[in-house]
Amino acid sequence: MARITFAGAAGEVTGSRHLLEINGKKILLDCGTFQGHRSDAEAKNRKFLFDPEQVDAVILSHAHVDHTGSLPLLVKQGFNGPIFATPATAELAGLLLADSAHLQEMDALFFNKKNPQHPITPIYTAQDVAAVPPLMRPQNYYSPFEIFPGIRVEFIEAGHILGSAQIAINWSENGKDRRFVFTGDIGRKGMPIVRDPANPKTADFLVMESTYGNRLHDDISGARQHLQDIIARTIKRGGKVLIPAFAVGRAQEIAEMMEELHQRGEIGQLQVFVDSPLASKTTGVFARHADTLDEDYKRVAQYSDPFGHGWVHYVETQQDSMKLNEIKHSFVIIAPSGMCEGGRILHHLRNNIGDARNTVILAGFQAEGTLGRKLSDGIKDVLLFGMPAKVRAEVTIAHEYSAHADWKELVDHVRSMDAPPPRVVLVHGEPDASSALAQQLQSSFPSKIHVAKLGESIEF
Repeated sequence: MARITFAGAAGEVTGSRHLLEINGKKILLDCGTFQGHRSDAEAKNRKFLFDPEQVDAVILSHAHVDHTGSLPLLVKQGFNGPIFATPATAELAGLLLADSAHLQEMDALFFNKKNPQHPITPIYTAQDVAAVPPLMRPQNYYSPFEIFPGIRVEFIEAGHILGSAQIAINWSENGKDRRFVFTGDIGRKGMPIVRDPANPKTADFLVMESTYGNRLHDDISGARQHLQDIIARTIKRGGKVLIPAFAVGRAQEIAEMMEELHQRGEIGQLQVFVDSPLASKTTGVFARHADTLDEDYKRVAQYSDPFGHGWVHYVETQQDSMKLNEIKHSFVIIAPSGMCEGGRILHHLRNNIGDARNTVILAGFQAEGTLGRKLSDGIKDVLLFGMPAKVRAEVTIAHEYSAHADWKELVDHVRSMDAPPPRVVLVHGEPDASSALAQQLQSSFPSKIHVAKLGESIEF
């Protein structure tokens, strides 16, 4: 019997770690970090629910750190097998992990300076990260490859970010052909830059995300107008617009929207900054993998480069980032992290969140316990670097920018398959979202639907 153990992203969105056992081989699907309450996330991110030395291979769905961020720790604790990913994911993961180590080190220095009585230490360092890229084995979309004798894998477009893939695994068991599919994070149709998610066709056992299992997004067609409206009212009161965004995916999508708004004359000469050396570095990855991008990117690229040489300005050095605080007129800052849990956005929030003229746009999912979730919930007193801060800025939620499918899109994803999978297990969702999606799926298909629990093992 094959078996899967849910060692993360079960009962919550982040920390993707799913251990699949097939024909005597242990295959880890994703190896991500948890995000949320600092002490809780810290404890989860320093250990695994399995022995890293016993893992035979890792397969990555995409590069975001909640799917890759624990790879350096996995290797540090004894894993030495191959790591399979699409070429773009392999390249992006190297950049994201190096950035994660750097941010951990810098945040620890800053935090410990302000809170010497409660010092923190990085979970891993740049030296630990250096051991990961040599294990990467890039594989192209739609080109099945054998990872062990009799076990074949295929990457299928997931439409979430550059390089994101659904993972289809095929093998034979007792003379029967078997097919397992892990969706990773499923994107939305019609999003700029990335291609739409593709149909995985068939699966005997489907593991699917449920991040927005209880939500319907606004139509993506109105995203640019919504962004323009927010900017207009913020400029009118002399404020600045702050957009926390993942450095890979969301930052580029919003930058592309800004580039097009400028070209159409709809934001005038308003300055737009992407304050992230990581986002700047990843623009080269997008250019090198342009063949996997959609028609929106190609259309905008005809008259401008939305990734670094157009109207949008990419800020790399810390000194140039600090100079943004000296600008008195209105402008837009796009900066990581998307859930406000680290990086330069924290410094910009610290300097601007107390000014009622300013606006913070939360453009994606905010996990429970994160600063982004607290802002989303309307909490007015928060901590930034351990220091109290009063939230006076306008906080706006923009779910239409989300790179995750909503419940209807997830149901349609299953409906698009040649036949409903006999078994569907939901992961990557908070309990309410996963339960709501389970009910929708159960009422639509004859499949056996189950919501995964952390540490649970299922044979199939």
